[in-house]
Amino acid sequence: MDTDDLSEQTYKGVIVEADIFNDDLGLRFGFLAEKCSDDDGFLMLSEALIKELLGCTELRRAAEDIFFNGPVRLTDFKQCLRRILVNIEQVRLIPMEERSYEQC
Repeated sequence: MDTDDLSEQTYKGVIVEADIFNDDLGLRFGFLAEKCSDDDGFLMLSEALIKELLGCTELRRAAEDIFFNGPVRLTDFKQCLRRILVNIEQVRLIPMEERSYEQC
């Protein structure tokens, strides 16, 4: 699926939040959408990526693979990832049929 197929709540909670921190992080989450068939699948993969990153013993090295425009402060990066996790939990509270989608 394309990021345009994500619900507005999911897009804002994950992609926009990541973009606010750094465009490269937004792109990283955007690439995950290609592997998903629906909103919940994207949320699941995004959550898995975040938990992997937060549990990474070599977070600095992992960050170097994500951020092409130079280094980021790891504490800020972790804070952003935690905010996105909270956003994911909030979106999950909204039933799929009640999420809003962009009209073509």
